[in-house]
Order: sequence, then structure tokens, then C-alpha cells
Amino acid sequence: MKTTKLFALAASMILLASCSNGGSSSAAPTASSAEEASSSSIRVRPSSSSTEVSRQTEAPLPDTLPTIAGTNVTFVESLRTGGENEAKKNPGNLYEWHGDGGSITGFVYENGEYSFNYSSTWRWYGCQLFYVLPYEEAGDTYTVRLRLYSDIDGDITINGTVYSLVWGWNVITFDVTTAAKDSSIISMQLGVSETNTSLPGSYMKLKDIEVYDAVNTYHKVDFLVGESVVKSIMVREGKTVVAPKVVAPQGKILSGWYDGDTAYRSSAVINAPHSYLAKFEDASSALNVTVKFGEETIAIVPTLSGSPASFDDVVAPFGYAIDGYFLDAAFTTPYNNAAVTEDLTVYAKAHVSPTHYFHEGRLSFEERVGENGEYILEYHDCVYTDAWNIQINFASLPIGAVGTAYSFSFEYTLTGTTSSGTYRVYNLADYGETGALAPTEAFVKATSNYNGGELVEGNYYTIEMGLVRPTDPEGTVVLTIRNPKLAVVA
Repeated sequence: MKTTKLFALAASMILLASCSNGGSSSAAPTASSAEEASSSSIRVRPSSSSTEVSRQTEAPLPDTLPTIAGTNVTFVESLRTGGENEAKKNPGNLYEWHGDGGSITGFVYENGEYSFNYSSTWRWYGCQLFYVLPYEEAGDTYTVRLRLYSDIDGDITINGTVYSLVWGWNVITFDVTTAAKDSSIISMQLGVSETNTSLPGSYMKLKDIEVYDAVNTYHKVDFLVGESVVKSIMVREGKTVVAPKVVAPQGKILSGWYDGDTAYRSSAVINAPHSYLAKFEDASSALNVTVKFGEETIAIVPTLSGSPASFDDVVAPFGYAIDGYFLDAAFTTPYNNAAVTEDLTVYAKAHVSPTHYFHEGRLSFEERVGENGEYILEYHDCVYTDAWNIQINFASLPIGAVGTAYSFSFEYTLTGTTSSGTYRVYNLADYGETGALAPTEAFVKATSNYNGGELVEGNYYTIEMGLVRPTDPEGTVVLTIRNPKLAVVA
């Protein structure tokens, strides 16, 4: 691991620190002047209440920064709680993860800055940030510039490189070459791995993240409601773009997005800039497209007669990802965006879609989808010493009112071993009862009840397999999961 020192703006200088993270070195350091620090207060808005933190005012950033070649392709749709795997499954969102003695509160975006209060008293990884670009591909090279404010001197780790921050604003520039599609462009831990110590501060800010692509062509696509831009994104040449979710005015439905006479289609590739304007029609003229998952109705999509149905706002059942929509329950006839002329029922085909965590990647494994949408994990060469070192996670259980009881269940088989795994709700700490995942060739149901009012953001349902070894040293453990179900307990 490399260590890079950044000089304080409060000491009247910025140094752009460059390092190579699988790519070439970035530009030479450039110095700029800064004003002398004075004293004032910064107001931070936590997730639950407003907290005012008194501290010295940071020295300002310079008016100009050195130009970086390429197009700034950063797009952050939302701030979410979750780990690196969640970030990879949902590119274009900034994720925070905290636990094992770490906490993050007040994670907000205001006035061009991301800010949060944090503490990490145990592990170097107790507070982490992750970001994945929407359109990256394997082998891409990007230049990233981060402008970070720290309320204390200390070390953080970004993409495996240790940076020594000073009080005030710090500017860090580095290159990233992606090893695979949906790699982490930013993986930040507020501590140093070799020493297992943490950055002992309490407040951090990031100016708008900048990620530059000097090779590929991008087109700016805007979505507007009236004169307000609700989504603006740089779309890579030949790729598609997802329209934003908007709330229609009372008595109206969204009939589509239009750039002049050109209608937006989610399957249409982007080869030029577009400015799409939302068009609304009277809801009284809408037909209903009912979306079923098995026997359950998961959505009713109002659709204008003569228009195709849009399923962009349909939320998959918890634990699943939707593969497509069909006109029959046997999934033989796909719905092909045909115009809707009468009320219609379609059937969502989906597969079980958890995320995985393998501690430091020390595992030979394969994940796949079964013929009936099951999740299947096969692995061998397991060298872990703790159950949590292998995790299959269903992220973000719903947080309900105090006293609201939920039940999460799934069916599983576990073969190739005589060892048992565990399953439970994780709530940024051990929470609830732990169940045993016993070896079985026939599907067995596992169920956990929990009180939704006691959960916090960052929870998930976890299946832990780190101590499950193949019975045959040359063999393979196979875990199959089907029928995850989340329900309110009556």
C-alpha cells in the first residue's frame, strides 16, 4: 500500500496528490493560495434531527483547479446505505456502510457537497463509502478528483492507497482502471489497514465528485418536468438510459417523455444529446395493466389507450430481480411493448437476487440462477475462520413502526458438507435469534421474525457460511435458495 501526504489549505497550499491504481500517473502537483482560517459554525443535518457542530471554518478551495482531460461522467442519483456489493448492483448511487464500532449520521447532499458526521472507534473499515459509475466497462481508465474536507489530521484509504489528510480541504487525484464491469471507482475507508486504526475525526465533506473519461464518447440527456430538470446524466454512446420516477399532478398520469416529436423509449440507444419533457394526460382515460408475481398483485400500471405499458416504477418483490414481463403465467409469451387497448394482466418473471460478501476474496466460487429462478452458490477452497467471512445478504429489510412484527422466510438445500451455516437479521450489530442452516438435500424452510420498529438503516438479512467446509476436501459446497418471502405478522 502506498501512502501519499497532502498539505493543508490552512497552511496556504493545495497539493494534488497523484497515484496509480491500476492506471497511469495523473497530472503534476499544482499549488494555489488559501485564506487564513477563522472561527464559525457549520450546520449539519443528521438523519433524525438537526445538530450544530462548532468548529473552525475551513480554508476555501481555490477558484480554479487544473483541467483534467476528458468528459466528467459522474452521476449520483441518490445516497444509500449499503456495502460494495450493493454499489455494484446499483451503479450511479453513493453508498455508505458503517459497523463494527463505526457510525455515520447526517449523510446528505446540499449545495454541491456531500457531508456526514462519523466515528470509527474499533476497525479501520468501520466507516466506508462506495461509488460505481453507471456506464463503466472492464478495462476502462478514469481520472478521479476528490475534494475532501476533514476536521482533523489523519489517514484514510481510497482504492487501496493510504492518504494522509490534514485539517481543512484536501484535493486528491488518481487514476482507476477497471478490472471488471461495475468495479468500484471509489472505495473509501476512514482508516489505515496496516495499523487497524481509524481517522479520529467527526465530520467530513466531499465537493461534487469528478470522474473523467478521456476515451469514450458521451451525450448529455436531460429529463424535465416543466422547466425543472429532474435528471441530467452523461450517457455513453450506444447505451440506454433509465427515465426518472416522477409524481404526476393530481388527476393526471405520465403519458411519456418527448424530445420534440421523438418519444423516449427505455430500449432505445443514445447516440445524440436529448432533452426529454414529461407529458401528462387525464387519468380518467387510463387503462389498468395489472402486474402479478405468482398469485400476488405487485403493481397496477395506469396506461393510456394506444400506448405501451411502462414498468419502470414496478418494484420487484423483496429478494428478487425482475427478468421480464409475460402475457401468461407460464412465461411463454413475452409482453413486447405492444399498445394497450384494454385492461391487461401481465406476469413478472423474476429470480432470487441476494448479494454476496467474501472476506478478502479468498474463495473459489460460482454463482448462478437455477431453471426456476433459484439462487445457487457453489464453492470450494474455503480458508475462512469466521462464519461471517462468507455472507449471502438480502439487503435493507423494511423499517416499520414500533410493535410491527415481520417475518422473513426462504427455502434452501445445502449439500456437499456436514457443517451447518447460520442465518439471522443483522442490524449494524448482532440482532435477534440465530438459526442453523443444516445440510439437506430436500428443500427446508427457514423463518425469522423481527420487530421492524427496532431496525435502523444498514440492516440486512444474512446467511453466513464461512465455517461450512466440503466434506470431501476436493468437493464442493452447494447452497440453493428459493422462495424468499417477507410478510407482516398478523
